[in-house]
Amino acid sequence: MSTETEKKLKLKRLQMRRQGYRAFVIRLVKEIDEICEVESYDYERIQVIDQHLQDKLKLLNELNESILLLCNVEEITHEIEESEEINDRILSKRKKIETILKNGDKVHSKINNIETQSTGSSETQPTGSIETQPTGSSENQHAINDVIPTVEGQQQESNATVELPNTNLEQQHSMNLQYTHNP
Repeated sequence: MSTETEKKLKLKRLQMRRQGYRAFVIRLVKEIDEICEVESYDYERIQVIDQHLQDKLKLLNELNESILLLCNVEEITHEIEESEEINDRILSKRKKIETILKNGDKVHSKINNIETQSTGSSETQPTGSIETQPTGSSENQHAINDVIPTVEGQQQESNATVELPNTNLEQQHSMNLQYTHNP
């Protein structure tokens, strides 16, 4: 086989590989668009898609460079334009994913703060009491409400959620964390 034929065959293989990766990228882009239409996001799947897009962008850029070295001079402009169009789509979707994940972290952080703040009861509880009902998914996770004196002698309520390892419900009922303050 002549070197020209080998060159054309190598070029064709590279172009076919690139075409396969581009098809995969387009499926990922469509999936991200579908995920964005839903009210609650699957953050794990979004992260997986982002990683795929990042990997494929790098791989496609390497393939594009190899193709540019083997293609006819007349095709270089077309190859570059086509490659940059796909790169732009990938980068746009990755930016959208970044925004979703960043906003998702903010939303989850706010939800966690609200849950932490709402673990305190509006009923009067003894100072330093432990709620014996779990506040999370763990049976050993409980909210502690405490009253902390401030510098001016005023009282300020404080809420916290703690994990009590190796304690059963009976032990948790017998626990009574008390803080007394004599002004």
